[in-house]
Amino acid sequence: MQIIEEVANFYRIIKLKPFRKTQGVVFDLFPIDALSKISSIDRVIHQDNAISPSSVGSVERPWYMHPFQADNLIVLHGKRHVELFTKEHGKVESFTVYPDKIYKNGELLFEGGNVLVWPCNVFHRIQSGEEGSASLNFAIHSDGYDIRTNFNIYDLNTETG
Repeated sequence: MQIIEEVANFYRIIKLKPFRKTQGVVFDLFPIDALSKISSIDRVIHQDNAISPSSVGSVERPWYMHPFQADNLIVLHGKRHVELFTKEHGKVESFTVYPDKIYKNGELLFEGGNVLVWPCNVFHRIQSGEEGSASLNFAIHSDGYDIRTNFNIYDLNTETG
């Protein structure tokens, strides 16, 4: 497994292993040793400019935080703007993830197939680009996981945490 960048307990970016490139075809391998296990494979398709989580009441851009789920996101089509935050890190990190590159805070970080990983207890929210997007998330559940509370939505103040 090749790690492009990592901040402990916050995020990791993993390089997919190029296997074959032919005219019109890119074939990458997921480094399976990057996952301790797979609890769920989530297929998520967004329409143009979709936001997740969606607005709730007067909160236009809420956040998710999974206390018992780590996420391993691969964008297959389009682009996803992903914001991550923990109080310990103290600031929002913004990623724009494409199938073949990833930007961090507006600067190209890596060109090639990639996986954006964040562990339990990281606040995150996503917005798709104008063309929409499709992704797979390889979720890792830990003890305490409950589907009824896993997708709770938060009105997070990133100044105070």
